[in-house]
Amino acid sequence: MSIIRRQGWGRTLLLMVAAVIVAAFASGAAAQADEALVPFMVNVDATVVASNGSAQKQILATANQEAILLIFIRKSTGIVNGVQKQINSPTIISNRSGKVNINLPTQSYKSAEVLLYTVHGKRILQSNVSTASNITHPNLATGVYVLSVKRTDGNIVTSRLTHNGGRLNISVVFGSEALSSNKRLAKETEEGVWLIHVTSVTKGYADSVYTLRPVAGMNAQQNITLRQTSSGDHVHTWGAWAVTTQATCSSPGVETRTCTQDASHKETRAIAQLTGTACNSGGGSFEMVTIGGLKWMTENLNVETKYCCSWCYGEDGPVRVDGEWKTLTSSEIQANCAKYGRLYYWYGAKPACQSIGKRLPTNEEWYALVRAVGSPAGKKLKSTSGWNDFNGQSGNGTDDFGFSALPGGYSGEDGGSLYAGDFGGWWTATEYGRNDAYRWIITKMPDENGSSDYRSTNEGYSVRCVEDI
Repeated sequence: MSIIRRQGWGRTLLLMVAAVIVAAFASGAAAQADEALVPFMVNVDATVVASNGSAQKQILATANQEAILLIFIRKSTGIVNGVQKQINSPTIISNRSGKVNINLPTQSYKSAEVLLYTVHGKRILQSNVSTASNITHPNLATGVYVLSVKRTDGNIVTSRLTHNGGRLNISVVFGSEALSSNKRLAKETEEGVWLIHVTSVTKGYADSVYTLRPVAGMNAQQNITLRQTSSGDHVHTWGAWAVTTQATCSSPGVETRTCTQDASHKETRAIAQLTGTACNSGGGSFEMVTIGGLKWMTENLNVETKYCCSWCYGEDGPVRVDGEWKTLTSSEIQANCAKYGRLYYWYGAKPACQSIGKRLPTNEEWYALVRAVGSPAGKKLKSTSGWNDFNGQSGNGTDDFGFSALPGGYSGEDGGSLYAGDFGGWWTATEYGRNDAYRWIITKMPDENGSSDYRSTNEGYSVRCVEDI
């Protein structure tokens, strides 16, 4: 069973829009693909181009009006490999030893721009080419990068490149207008990740470039603020996102981040409109316990946010039970919500806490909780029942502080729920890059202390909200 995790007043309209867009792009849709609708709001008229190395979608966004981009997501998880035929398209080939060859059709790309970005959108190099050229970077760190070739009409072709460190050499040559082979190496394309390139229709604004991993159905709105360029233009070093307008039951909120090099440069994005208990019955009642200088909920959160972002364990697909996948009944799914609370995408966790007048704790606040509890913190925080055994030993805790941590499992990016009874994971408010955030985890190991790492924001984890004392 699969679901689209977005509901609300606009659903009928959005489905109508989706149908129109599907018809427009039908010839470019691959078989066995899910549809992802990604809303964009840009402060100026701009083109929005999404590319994943083997496909490209483009829309025109009118200033301050929502425009929806339709992306087809491959259902298969295999690595794309082989040759694709495209008319008058660049050929990008990497031999994985720091050398990249770009073959450009002479007329279509007679004046082209070659750019290299990190996967977080930071520009590493930029070069305009009109004849054969050799572009080098003397010492590039090991990692995955996005190579972009842009011609004067705005058409963009990209490829994800894996670099093993050291010197990078990009050789650009021009050939005739012909049918070219666009070869993709197996490790150059990360399944499900799209490069988003937003370019103003008028001159004088810097592009916005970043990566996005869309999910099937309606995605969170992308709020893009293109800034005016000046002689002092620079690559941004962004600070953390901060709430500038709180979401309410009648309207969405806004988060803003500021460039640390120039405070006049800002980006904004929307916070989902609130719903759930706070909007339906005046706030509800949630028991709290004070640990480490904060008030913590004593159970996992079980409220919905408007449109999307949360579900019960087993609601998004089969669950893993004793090594086999099983589809749960409706009553079993609801029982899981009552027992474990809901699982949330990371971008649904914040508004869910806000909907009951609380907030999502940071990663450091989870560490403070563990320090206050003392080792083994996981055992002291776990409930006294509900955890599976580990190697013949009980996985239950002592619940010394009334925190009552339960093993609600999690959901992967591709759907399907795993490890309820064995594992508990909770989102923190701390981001790691554009597409990841920190979580706190506790397992069924008897003397568990708990640990923190970062995961994709498109995975599903439990939520504990906090209040300041």
